[in-house]
Amino acid sequence: VEGLIENKEIRIYPNPVEDYCYVELGFDLEQGEDVLLEVYDFSGRKVSAEQSKSRITKLSTGILPQGVYIVTAKTKSKSVNAKIVKK
Repeated sequence: VEGLIENKEIRIYPNPVEDYCYVELGFDLEQGEDVLLEVYDFSGRKVSAEQSKSRITKLSTGILPQGVYIVTAKTKSKSVNAKIVKK
């Protein structure tokens, strides 16, 4: 049942992605708090990482080969992830 409930703490659009996507966090960042956005391929290898201070971040995906990836957003107190598909 849990797999059917949409994760409201992270939203990625458009998905499937092409050259970029937007990562939107469903929670507020504390003032001055950074979020680390990491992209992993399905073998668990980190393929990109980016820091942001915003709830909505434009993430470049143009260099990624076609496939399925996991995007992880980490703050000091929270870590959430979502799957994206690269066309």
